[in-house]
Amino acid sequence: MCVNLWWKKNLTFNDLNWLLTIIKHNIWWDATDYFDDIFGVLIFSSDDTKIRNEYLCKLINDENDWIKRIAIQSQLMFKTKTDIDLLFTLIKPLLLTNNFYLIRSIGWALRNAARVNPTKIYQFVKENNVSKKIINVINEH
Repeated sequence: MCVNLWWKKNLTFNDLNWLLTIIKHNIWWDATDYFDDIFGVLIFSSDDTKIRNEYLCKLINDENDWIKRIAIQSQLMFKTKTDIDLLFTLIKPLLLTNNFYLIRSIGWALRNAARVNPTKIYQFVKENNVSKKIINVINEH
Protein backbone atom coordinates (compact mmCIF):
# COMPACT_ATOMS: atom_id res chain seq x y z
CA MET A 1 0.00 0.00 0.00
CA CYS A 2 2.84 2.41 0.73
CA VAL A 3 4.23 1.90 -2.77
CA ASN A 4 0.83 2.77 -4.24
CA LEU A 5 0.72 6.00 -2.25
CA TRP A 6 4.27 6.88 -3.27
CA TRP A 7 3.75 6.55 -7.02
CA LYS A 8 0.42 8.37 -6.95
CA LYS A 9 2.07 11.34 -5.24
CA ASN A 10 5.40 11.34 -7.04
CA LEU A 11 5.15 9.98 -10.58
CA THR A 12 3.90 11.75 -13.69
CA PHE A 13 3.55 11.05 -17.38
CA ASN A 14 7.21 12.09 -17.74
CA ASP A 15 8.29 9.14 -15.59
CA LEU A 16 6.88 6.50 -17.95
CA ASN A 17 10.15 5.89 -19.80
CA TRP A 18 11.95 5.38 -16.49
CA LEU A 19 9.29 2.84 -15.51
CA LEU A 20 9.76 1.07 -18.84
CA THR A 21 13.43 0.46 -18.08
CA ILE A 22 12.44 -1.16 -14.78
CA ILE A 23 9.75 -3.26 -16.45
CA LYS A 24 12.04 -4.51 -19.21
CA HIS A 25 14.46 -5.86 -16.63
CA ASN A 26 13.37 -9.40 -15.76
CA ILE A 27 9.59 -9.00 -15.69
CA TRP A 28 6.83 -11.60 -15.54
CA TRP A 29 3.02 -11.43 -15.77
CA ASP A 30 2.39 -10.61 -12.11
CA ALA A 31 4.61 -7.54 -12.20
CA THR A 32 3.12 -6.52 -15.55
CA ASP A 33 -0.36 -6.67 -14.07
CA TYR A 34 0.77 -4.39 -11.25
CA PHE A 35 2.36 -1.86 -13.62
CA ASP A 36 -0.56 -1.67 -16.06
CA ASP A 37 -2.64 0.21 -13.46
CA ILE A 38 0.19 2.68 -12.87
CA PHE A 39 0.70 3.16 -16.60
CA GLY A 40 -3.02 3.61 -17.17
CA VAL A 41 -3.34 6.33 -14.56
CA LEU A 42 -0.20 8.15 -15.70
CA ILE A 43 -0.91 7.88 -19.44
CA PHE A 44 -4.52 8.96 -19.16
CA SER A 45 -3.65 11.82 -16.82
CA SER A 46 -2.38 13.60 -19.92
CA ASP A 47 -5.01 15.80 -21.51
CA ASP A 48 -3.13 15.66 -24.80
CA THR A 49 -4.79 12.70 -26.52
CA LYS A 50 -2.30 12.81 -29.40
CA ILE A 51 0.70 12.35 -27.08
CA ARG A 52 -1.17 9.73 -25.06
CA ASN A 53 -2.16 7.73 -28.12
CA GLU A 54 1.32 7.99 -29.65
CA TYR A 55 2.82 6.69 -26.42
CA LEU A 56 0.47 3.70 -26.29
CA CYS A 57 1.17 2.94 -29.96
CA LYS A 58 4.88 3.02 -29.12
CA LEU A 59 4.24 0.47 -26.35
CA ILE A 60 2.14 -1.83 -28.53
CA ASN A 61 4.89 -1.84 -31.17
CA ASP A 62 7.62 -2.70 -28.67
CA GLU A 63 9.39 -6.01 -29.27
CA ASN A 64 8.73 -7.01 -25.66
CA ASP A 65 5.38 -8.79 -25.26
CA TRP A 66 5.11 -7.70 -21.61
CA ILE A 67 5.20 -4.07 -22.74
CA LYS A 68 2.46 -4.85 -25.27
CA ARG A 69 0.45 -6.40 -22.43
CA ILE A 70 0.76 -3.20 -20.41
CA ALA A 71 -0.45 -1.15 -23.39
CA ILE A 72 -3.51 -3.37 -23.75
CA GLN A 73 -4.33 -3.55 -20.05
CA SER A 74 -3.67 0.13 -19.28
CA GLN A 75 -7.39 0.94 -19.68
CA LEU A 76 -8.68 -2.27 -18.11
CA MET A 77 -10.46 -0.67 -15.17
CA PHE A 78 -11.51 2.62 -16.79
CA LYS A 79 -15.08 1.40 -17.45
CA THR A 80 -17.01 4.20 -19.21
CA LYS A 81 -13.81 6.22 -19.71
CA THR A 82 -12.23 3.50 -21.86
CA ASP A 83 -11.19 4.83 -25.25
CA ILE A 84 -12.63 1.93 -27.24
CA ASP A 85 -11.36 3.15 -30.60
CA LEU A 86 -7.85 3.38 -29.17
CA LEU A 87 -8.24 -0.10 -27.72
CA PHE A 88 -9.19 -1.41 -31.18
CA THR A 89 -6.14 0.29 -32.70
CA LEU A 90 -3.87 -1.32 -30.11
CA ILE A 91 -5.20 -4.87 -30.37
CA LYS A 92 -5.95 -5.15 -34.09
CA PRO A 93 -2.39 -6.18 -35.08
CA LEU A 94 -2.40 -8.84 -32.35
CA LEU A 95 -5.71 -10.57 -33.01
CA LEU A 96 -4.03 -13.73 -34.31
CA THR A 97 -1.27 -13.92 -31.71
CA ASN A 98 -0.43 -17.25 -30.13
CA ASN A 99 1.03 -15.62 -27.03
CA PHE A 100 -1.08 -16.84 -24.11
CA TYR A 101 -0.55 -13.68 -22.05
CA LEU A 102 -1.51 -11.35 -24.91
CA ILE A 103 -4.57 -13.47 -25.73
CA ARG A 104 -5.71 -13.14 -22.11
CA SER A 105 -5.08 -9.38 -22.09
CA ILE A 106 -6.97 -8.77 -25.31
CA GLY A 107 -9.88 -10.90 -24.14
CA TRP A 108 -10.06 -9.15 -20.76
CA ALA A 109 -9.90 -5.70 -22.34
CA LEU A 110 -12.66 -6.52 -24.82
CA ARG A 111 -14.81 -8.17 -22.14
CA ASN A 112 -14.50 -5.14 -19.85
CA ALA A 113 -15.27 -2.74 -22.69
CA ALA A 114 -18.29 -4.88 -23.63
CA ARG A 115 -19.76 -4.22 -20.21
CA VAL A 116 -20.21 -0.55 -21.13
CA ASN A 117 -20.55 -0.75 -24.91
CA PRO A 118 -21.49 -4.30 -25.95
CA THR A 119 -22.76 -3.36 -29.40
CA LYS A 120 -19.47 -1.77 -30.46
CA ILE A 121 -17.38 -4.63 -29.07
CA TYR A 122 -19.46 -7.40 -30.62
CA GLN A 123 -19.47 -5.57 -33.95
CA PHE A 124 -15.66 -5.34 -33.77
CA VAL A 125 -15.40 -9.07 -33.02
CA LYS A 126 -17.76 -9.87 -35.87
CA GLU A 127 -15.98 -7.67 -38.44
CA ASN A 128 -12.40 -8.60 -37.53
CA ASN A 129 -10.46 -11.81 -37.55
CA VAL A 130 -10.58 -12.35 -33.78
CA SER A 131 -9.21 -15.74 -32.81
CA LYS A 132 -11.38 -18.32 -31.04
CA LYS A 133 -8.97 -18.20 -28.11
CA ILE A 134 -9.66 -14.48 -27.57
CA ILE A 135 -13.41 -14.99 -28.01
CA ASN A 136 -13.27 -17.71 -25.34
CA VAL A 137 -11.65 -15.25 -22.91
CA ILE A 138 -14.28 -12.59 -23.71
CA ASN A 139 -17.03 -15.11 -22.94
CA GLU A 140 -15.57 -16.31 -19.61
CA HIS A 141 -17.58 -15.55 -16.46
